Amino acid sequence: RKAKGFEAIAIAASIIRHTEIDDIHLESCTTPSSVTVPVALMLAREAGISDVDRIASAIWAGTDLIVRLGVAINGPTVLYRGVWPTAIGAPLGAVAYDLCVGRHFPAGKEA
Repeated sequence: RKAKGFEAIAIAASIIRHTEIDDIHLESCTTPSSVTVPVALMLAREAGISDVDRIASAIWAGTDLIVRLGVAINGPTVLYRGVWPTAIGAPLGAVAYDLCVGRHFPAGKEA
């Protein structure tokens, strides 16, 4: 059975996190690419999107939002309290990707 949707994204993100080779933004205490890259690749595959520039731009938008949120909530303090800041920003990063690639906005229109 082939994993699809959320299950495929969760598997890919888990593999990235398990390897401990993901990026870390120290000020926000987030690892944004561990979320944005698997979400981008899996959603692009499922939607049949192959425009590398659109996908890369969406990854950047999601990464930027996760980092900004981590900084805004003082990620190191949140982590000290037992919550991984990436988990707080992950949904925002995924939504940013989804909006940027045009699944909800036509190509050429900005969210």
